[in-house]
Amino acid sequence: MTSRELASLILLGALAAYVLSHREVRSSTADVAKAFLQPKIMAPIVAFGVYLTAAVWAASQVNLWEREILKDTIIWGLLTGLALLFKTTDAKSVGFFRDTALRTIGLSAFVEFFVNIESFHLVVELVLQAVLILVVGMLAVTSNDEDQRQLKRLLEGFLTLVGVILIVTTAWKLGQNWSSVDKGLLWRSLALPVWLTVAALPYIYGLSLVMGYGTTFSRLKLVDRPRSLSLKLRVAVVVGLGWRLRYVHGFTGPWAMRLGRTSSFTEGRALVNEFRASFASANVGQ
Repeated sequence: MTSRELASLILLGALAAYVLSHREVRSSTADVAKAFLQPKIMAPIVAFGVYLTAAVWAASQVNLWEREILKDTIIWGLLTGLALLFKTTDAKSVGFFRDTALRTIGLSAFVEFFVNIESFHLVVELVLQAVLILVVGMLAVTSNDEDQRQLKRLLEGFLTLVGVILIVTTAWKLGQNWSSVDKGLLWRSLALPVWLTVAALPYIYGLSLVMGYGTTFSRLKLVDRPRSLSLKLRVAVVVGLGWRLRYVHGFTGPWAMRLGRTSSFTEGRALVNEFRASFASANVGQ
């Protein structure tokens, strides 16, 4: 564990201690935890963990992954992976998968990886991270305040300066130790967030599709209809909407209600086709 990671854990521990020391905060945190542990939330998370484990195993078979980057893999899963999973509702947006994949090979992603190759003394890391948290928090507060534009520019300039210092310092230390650096491990670490993100996207797509159909079926109001007809109408929806996330998530409101009132597979399929034509017409050029 690097001093940077240890400093992050210490700060997280301090935050946890603060939360546990205040009854009101502790109570609200417990409520959030209970809501988070609901099967509907935990099941996709556990399945995602199993899916990523299979992806890591496959990567290890082609020498793209090794045990030395297990820690980095776990950190990616707990931070980036979960953040990506919680964005499943955005998967229906145009360009979501393309933009998500491209961000992993962008300049900011490379800089983030590069500055984390080397770390400072633990005390320096603690002070630096605490200051950065404070500055980022202040930026979040002043971002939409026109009266604080000068302060916002000052904070952004400070972050830029820190970034430049980190890049230069990392480059210098890396150059000093280049002969002893494990180049294979270095490049595997660089590639890790790229292929993990790309590997995670099919799961995000599938989960979004299941969620979309689940929402659509819940709105059909077929409880009082014969089971055979209910099944036929669901099949009509799946056959008609297919695998297009925008169609699946867009089939709501009056469309779902109208489908619930149809009396045959043919009528249901015709209604879904009408929806597709209407949806395509309303979203020309998107």
